[in-house]
Amino acid sequence: MRYIVLVIAIFLGGQFASATPVPLDTTDVVTLLSPVPNETLKNAPVRFKWARVENAIDYLLYIFADSLGNEPIAFFKTGDTSKLVLKLPFDSTMWWVVFAKDELYTLTSKRQMFRIANPYPLKLLSPSDSTKQDSLVEILSWHSVPNVTSYEVELVKAGSYEHYYTRPSISDDTTVSLPPLTSPQEYLWHVRPIWQDSVGAYSPYWTFQIFNKFPDPPKLGSPRDSTTFTQVDSSARVRVFEWGYDGADHYQIQLSYTRDFDSLLIDDSLMTRTYTVTLPYREGAHFWRVRIRHDYGWTDWSEVRSFFVHFLNHVQGGKHTEVYLYPNPSTVYVNIIGIVDHIADIKLTNVLGGSYHLPPTYQDRAVRLEIDEIPAGIYFLRITTIHGEQIIHQIAVRK
Repeated sequence: MRYIVLVIAIFLGGQFASATPVPLDTTDVVTLLSPVPNETLKNAPVRFKWARVENAIDYLLYIFADSLGNEPIAFFKTGDTSKLVLKLPFDSTMWWVVFAKDELYTLTSKRQMFRIANPYPLKLLSPSDSTKQDSLVEILSWHSVPNVTSYEVELVKAGSYEHYYTRPSISDDTTVSLPPLTSPQEYLWHVRPIWQDSVGAYSPYWTFQIFNKFPDPPKLGSPRDSTTFTQVDSSARVRVFEWGYDGADHYQIQLSYTRDFDSLLIDDSLMTRTYTVTLPYREGAHFWRVRIRHDYGWTDWSEVRSFFVHFLNHVQGGKHTEVYLYPNPSTVYVNIIGIVDHIADIKLTNVLGGSYHLPPTYQDRAVRLEIDEIPAGIYFLRITTIHGEQIIHQIAVRK
């Protein structure tokens, strides 16, 4: 009988709780308990806890990446439970807020900041930060982190910040092989560790730049260095210049009367490895060099080569006179044939302007010049006749 009365009493005393719930006290707020404001946590996972609100039937936990909290990075519905355990990234700062709800009203907590420290900061190893190199980077490496299960690697092209390459879940190996990289280009890369129950923060970005290695300057072929071209006079002659290097966009050749190329006879661009030109040459030294235009600019110049033009009959200021020299090249002496009785002065000059006065020794039909004390090199023999003529020949002295 008492059970019947009790049932009736409950029934007569009002309706069941599900029919008319007791509303929340709208003057109250949700009190956050843990983490405390501005707390730095050293362990993961994070244990969230807040004070229960009387008559609340549901709680909502929001986590934000900034203090404004426009867009949550995580959202959890806990029912009537006032605590939650979550795995969150190390080395990150976050804000959290809890809402308590019934069917009519919603209460909210204050927004509260906490930070998760990184107990195992990851350190990058290779390639070194801000490195510049002319070879391709094929492997990234970093120092190991204790108890890690895997790593995540991101490689980004500088300027665009587009993910050029991502490995989301590689093994616990501390190296990764890269696909072919574009060059020249600057890249940024970082790595983060992943544990079984948490994700670490990315390491600071390191950068590296790849520069295309310019090819070596071309190897010159012909004419060989210090070649002497002998011709009758200064009339035009065909000369062919050759060098070795395939695959270049363009070549540039320069021909000059001086070694520093401040008196250019030729400055031309072409797409072949040979250059044929018909020019009148003056007697004396000529210098030439070549360089290559690659995809990203010009290479250095090749070595400088010289050749010499020698006129058999070079007469200045008078009558045409034939003169012959032998032996040429020579090591000890040289004979002059043709104007034995008409020589007034003989002077030997080198390509740098140095000169030697050589006393002649007259023989039957020749004049002998002793050159055994003259250094090896290319010289110009200037003969002045008694008639005022100047005859110039080139000779080579060898030792």
